[in-house]
Amino acid sequence: MSKLLALVPLFVISAFPLAADPRPDFDSGYGFTMDAPAVDDIDQASGQVCAFFLPTEDGFASNINVMKQAYDGTIEEYDTLSLGQFEQLGYTVIQHTLGSDSAAYEYVGNFQGKKLHWYSTAVKVGNAVLLATATGPNRLWEKQGPVLKASVDSLRLKNEDN
Repeated sequence: MSKLLALVPLFVISAFPLAADPRPDFDSGYGFTMDAPAVDDIDQASGQVCAFFLPTEDGFASNINVMKQAYDGTIEEYDTLSLGQFEQLGYTVIQHTLGSDSAAYEYVGNFQGKKLHWYSTAVKVGNAVLLATATGPNRLWEKQGPVLKASVDSLRLKNEDN
């Protein structure tokens, strides 16, 4: 398979605790690494953390977006809310799992005139949810899906020992 994903410098915040020095880096597979930017108050930060893109194919760059969403509820409540939103949007859930601190979804639907396929993992961390979502055209999912899913599935939380 081709190189996994190209980094797009959209690091708005980092959802993972960063040591002051040295900061972790990202190994792109394209012959460069890049430090994630330091964030002063990581506990209060929310929003887009980073995005990764596959090369554009048929006018669409399939991607993975990582968000940190402020959320005080339980993962079960988040799951119920998410499933309700999918239903409201008319999306079809293909696969759904709920664990003790995470939920995973695979679903398809129309968005802005395109039939898309999504695969996401939501992990409850304190008063927030980390959400990694892969998005690609449904017609390319058989080809791109395994690479996108492997990347989403690689999301790991750092603990104080790493």
